[in-house]
Amino acid sequence: MFFQRFVSHFHIEPFEDFHFFKALENLDLSRNDIAGFVQNKGNERLSWPSSLEVLDLNFNSLRNDTVSSFSDLKCLKQLNLSGNMLEGSLNISGNESLSWPSNLEVLDLSYNGLDNDIISSFSDLKCLKQLNLSGNMLEGSLNISVEGWLSECCWDEERDALLHLKAQFHHSPSDWVDGSDCCLWENVECNNTTKRVSKLVLSESYAYLSDFHVFKALESLDLSYNNIAGFVQSKGNERLSWPSSLEVLDLSFNSLRNDSVSSFSDLKCLKQLNLRNNELEGYLNISGKYDK
Repeated sequence: MFFQRFVSHFHIEPFEDFHFFKALENLDLSRNDIAGFVQNKGNERLSWPSSLEVLDLNFNSLRNDTVSSFSDLKCLKQLNLSGNMLEGSLNISGNESLSWPSNLEVLDLSYNGLDNDIISSFSDLKCLKQLNLSGNMLEGSLNISVEGWLSECCWDEERDALLHLKAQFHHSPSDWVDGSDCCLWENVECNNTTKRVSKLVLSESYAYLSDFHVFKALESLDLSYNNIAGFVQSKGNERLSWPSSLEVLDLSFNSLRNDSVSSFSDLKCLKQLNLRNNELEGYLNISGKYDK
């Protein structure tokens, strides 16, 4: 049995052991008067469960130096830090720069002591849908230059990548045309807010596959019935780079062999993997840091 949700509204001491919950998706630690986190070992940061999607730490006593512990949570979609003791621009001591979890969709920083300089830290949050900064020390007009937040059509880099894929198809959709909105194309779905591609159905396209990492918010990818025998390496001897946001990957009815499996090891958010009817044999060795 695995915990998927844990709720605590009791006063608890600084902690370090949530990484034991390998499938924990929702963790509520609000109103606990938490001031910091115990380091894992030596000078390492606290190790949160990599499966976390929702983390609620509102109304505690967290300060700026605790924020860096969230940066490796690739599956995290909602983070609530409302009502803490965060200040200024969240500058972190030393040479470490602030980095939010890349797949955040909802971020609540209300009722802290943040100022206008915090705005620049959101520039890489390509999936962000909701941001709450009420009750802080923001003044005047704000220049929020987060490309894609208010886009009316798909991203140029993703349209270009899709057109590159189209050139490799044996059978390509007729509406995949340069200059048009790729969110309206056949077999493509986008996030309604960010206009990032979130779902691709490329079954029976017989594409020669390389990197999908350009699709920063891709959650579902169907590559079934493509006679795929392997994956093109991204650089040198590196493995193929899948989008870290992938939750559903269908590679059924292809010609994959055992050496293809290692490319999935970094997909920390993956919930469904279909490898039915391939050429896999014996035991599969998924090397790398993959939580089972």
